[in-house]
Amino acid sequence: MGIGKRGCYFVYLFMVGLILGILIVNIGQEHWITEDGLLNIEMVTRMQRSVSNSDSLFPYVLKSRILCVGILLLLSTTMVGGVAIGAFLVYAGLSTGCLLSVAVIRYGIRGLVLVLAGILPQSLLFVPGFFLLFCFGTECNQLLYGIRSLSAGVIPGEWRSIWMKKLVRVFFILLFITAGCIVESYVNPKMMGAVLNIIC
Repeated sequence: MGIGKRGCYFVYLFMVGLILGILIVNIGQEHWITEDGLLNIEMVTRMQRSVSNSDSLFPYVLKSRILCVGILLLLSTTMVGGVAIGAFLVYAGLSTGCLLSVAVIRYGIRGLVLVLAGILPQSLLFVPGFFLLFCFGTECNQLLYGIRSLSAGVIPGEWRSIWMKKLVRVFFILLFITAGCIVESYVNPKMMGAVLNIIC
């Protein structure tokens, strides 16, 4: 499977989750759009008035993101690696769909701006980082367990070279994710605060 086909496969799974999230919120609006529900006025007001401590936020964000990456990397070396990556993409799409729907229903176009402010600019680093991770995971899974296992034609002496290349890719994955965590901790809170002051 080439990179282009993989990319289409990943986007397809994410879109399935996104559509499901939108449908879930729109079908059950009475459960989602309540006074104490997601993105209610009180929550947004607290976000607007809060002062972020980036030095404390960074270790928390880094730990949660690296833990997620580590679990997916480990699972990619097992028989359920492909399923795990697919499930993660659907879950990510589902979460995004729910959040977008609630934000737009509550605040209209301002809600869309609010969500974009929450995910930018760190997503510009997280998206390529996770794309590399998903490619790595599917390749690793196919190499080890595929029906046409790529390992069948590998000479024993080539394994070291193969895994060294994969370790380099893991390094770049971690580099993108760590850079994204830095941006999420030190840049995004200021951007989010500015946007909240404008739209609220």
